Amino acid sequence: MRNSTLFAYYDLSRAPATFDIITFLFIAEIERIDRGLDEIELRILANSGGGFRSAAHRGLEHVQGSNPAVDDLQQRLENILLPAANLMPSCARAIFISNREEAQRLFDPADENFPNQYSVESPKISYFESSILIAQHMGKRLGSLRAPFEAVERAGRWLDENTNGKRAIVITIRDLPYHPLRNSNIKAWSEFAKSLDSSDFCPVIVRDTEHVGSVVRPEFAGFPICDEAALDLEFRMALYESAYLNLAVSGGPILLCMCNNATRYIRFKMLAEQNPHGGPALYYSIGLEPGSSFSHATTFQELVWRNDDYPVIRDAFNVMVERIETQKFPRQRELPSVIDTAKRFSVGGNNVDAEKICRLILQSQPDNMEIAYILATVLQNTDRHMEALTVLEKLRARAGENPAILVPTVTSLFLTGRAQEARELADEVLGLVGEDRQLLQWIGRILLQMGQDSAGRIALIKCIQLNPEDSSPHVDLARHYHSNNLSVPRAIEHFDKALEIGQPDPLLPLELADCHSRLGHFEVAAALMESTLDATGFNALNSLIPMGIVQRLANRESRSIETFEKALKTIRDLLEGEDENDTAYTDVLAGEAQTLLLLGRPEEARACLARARQLRSLDTYHYDPKFYLSNTPQRIDRLRRIVDGRDILIFCHGPTITNMDSWWPKFQEFDTCLFGVNKFSVFESGFLKEFGRLIDVNIRSHHQDIKPSIDQVEEFLSRPNNNVMFTAHWAMNKIGGAGIDREAFETRFDEKLIYFGAADGWLPASPNQPLHMKQGNALSTFLTMAAIGKPKRIFIFGADGGVDATNSRPTHYGANSDEFRLNVDTEKRDTMSATLRVDAAMFDIYSPINLLAAEYLFDLTPPEIYNVSPGSALKSITCIDYAQAFDLMADQ
Repeated sequence: MRNSTLFAYYDLSRAPATFDIITFLFIAEIERIDRGLDEIELRILANSGGGFRSAAHRGLEHVQGSNPAVDDLQQRLENILLPAANLMPSCARAIFISNREEAQRLFDPADENFPNQYSVESPKISYFESSILIAQHMGKRLGSLRAPFEAVERAGRWLDENTNGKRAIVITIRDLPYHPLRNSNIKAWSEFAKSLDSSDFCPVIVRDTEHVGSVVRPEFAGFPICDEAALDLEFRMALYESAYLNLAVSGGPILLCMCNNATRYIRFKMLAEQNPHGGPALYYSIGLEPGSSFSHATTFQELVWRNDDYPVIRDAFNVMVERIETQKFPRQRELPSVIDTAKRFSVGGNNVDAEKICRLILQSQPDNMEIAYILATVLQNTDRHMEALTVLEKLRARAGENPAILVPTVTSLFLTGRAQEARELADEVLGLVGEDRQLLQWIGRILLQMGQDSAGRIALIKCIQLNPEDSSPHVDLARHYHSNNLSVPRAIEHFDKALEIGQPDPLLPLELADCHSRLGHFEVAAALMESTLDATGFNALNSLIPMGIVQRLANRESRSIETFEKALKTIRDLLEGEDENDTAYTDVLAGEAQTLLLLGRPEEARACLARARQLRSLDTYHYDPKFYLSNTPQRIDRLRRIVDGRDILIFCHGPTITNMDSWWPKFQEFDTCLFGVNKFSVFESGFLKEFGRLIDVNIRSHHQDIKPSIDQVEEFLSRPNNNVMFTAHWAMNKIGGAGIDREAFETRFDEKLIYFGAADGWLPASPNQPLHMKQGNALSTFLTMAAIGKPKRIFIFGADGGVDATNSRPTHYGANSDEFRLNVDTEKRDTMSATLRVDAAMFDIYSPINLLAAEYLFDLTPPEIYNVSPGSALKSITCIDYAQAFDLMADQ
């Protein structure tokens, strides 16, 4: 038996407990036929722990409020996954393996296993339609699912009893509380059902399983309701086979029709308006051009890319009926060209399949420049820029100075550390692209990525001039300006313009809301966020946590609490039944702790973090090289040697630090470690100068701060004394395009650098991102890093938290000094004053989160922290005056 059986592993550690198993079986059947085997044995393998896909593979940064509970997942196993095997005629048996050790015992690598290269230790998944399309291009024969004969007989009897011999139009309704934009338009479907010729057609309504047994909606009163189909998968398939035509919105159940060539169907709402959970890229990734239908479908199987409004349903129905009555028998749809398929995969981000197709073509057509070009973009998309350069240089040698080849070459040169070559080539490209808007926008984005901001902006502005109705350059410029507090008003202008023109991202208003919150427009920001989440149903944690914070700052406290409670429920649903040994589990615990802090429940937050620390030892923490330098734990040890258990004095740029002009002669008597925020040179050339004292630790968190001060930074790091600088990988990447070799910089000052990350999503610092800080301002990060340095105490000076723009005082200490390297005009002064006040508010929210996470992640005894800044707007830290600070240090 083993020699004639394909063992198909549907592994729930990676695969979802959904109707996706239908596509999986369809693809497995293609493999069975291609390998010449007799039968399939479906093996559904449980994940460790709860048995189902873990938080890590549901997507921690994109978790929805619709995470099914373990009981729901168990029902799906029993009612969808296991019965699905009965829909594939060649599937001889299906077994559920609840124990991965047992699965390992059963698994034999010498067997005919599917997916290819599957193993229990390294499971693979294969349930995407792209695999079907590739198989077609390879000339493989397709199979089909079918309802069992007994189920077909039962469905026939049900139809006979309920349709009076009329042709059944089966309408599958989606009406669920999660992802509401994907729901059926109940009014439209009711109107359509009532409009059917009752002498010829009989509408049959199939409801969601969740609604079985409940009162039928009044819109469908009087129509046959087939709840049996919602409860019995085999019966559902049989009903779909027996129907004259099946109609449904995009969703799981319609996959039964799509994998059964004996059915007729129309699938609506392929791109639901304002739906953030899907878009054109999703369909390109499986090789489907929006507006078309699947190539493995028949002519009696149609996709409609518009919402399910009544006129759309009616017209699509009429066209299909006429086609059925004219053609009588379905025909196979045409296969797209292999080059078009490769392009679609690439555009959709399906780099694995795009590369597979490209390399297959290049084996027989090595001189195919179009395919080679697609391969180069795929290599870039997968961060293999050295390989991409090899392909691009070959293309360049054959095509000459073609800007379409030169533009991606600039990208790979820059990202392989050849910044000078990238800059020179970028200058050449700007003279070649002319008015090609696509290439102009592409090079504009690259220039911004390289830190050549002025040139990048000019390129994008030219794109706008060439086509004022294109919103995408406005979005690019808005996101660029959004990265700098001083240019946030310009970001708002471009976001507003993009929304006015119209653009495809329904979540773009959330980015606009963040801009408004950065300027203290909390009411505007809260309203934008609430309306966007209401319109899209996008209740992801990445949206809920920021919205709750903005609601709090907008004095909408009851709504804020409600939002945080919703987030907490989502997190706890996510944790339910998960394997505590999964590396993602502790990250979710950290997120739960953050949410509990925001709800004012610190003891529960501490319990979460203590549990996370218990599950993960320090030596198992993951320092992702995309964000951190190698040997980061050793760098932290060096920081602690520099601090040496002393008091840390953090110097900020608030005007009240001018008090140090008179107080430093007294403070300098103490043995302290000095931390300087950003422009440390103004402190060294100011009150520290007379005593020859230097800053020990500096933070430079933004490339626009580093670039004009690079000589100061290099001088600081070149000093023979022990010192260290905190910065971020993204900031150092940006300075590479400004004539600074980042890799050479990192090599030269290796041991003196520590990189941190920005915890922009809903997760705070956690074992998988230990130095990712919630970004209130530079101080909120610096303060946490100071605590990780294990000082005796921390004293903060000049943390004023905002200066009135109408006041004649400078916004920053040393702002008039040549060492400051930043000119703030009147317009920017207003913006800076606003953002400083917002920074203070964010500091008070984020610093307690950062500090508590660091306490547990790094086994810290929390130091006493004092804010020595008279009249400070920061309220989360005990505020004392200079005399009190002196007395504390004197008393030791």
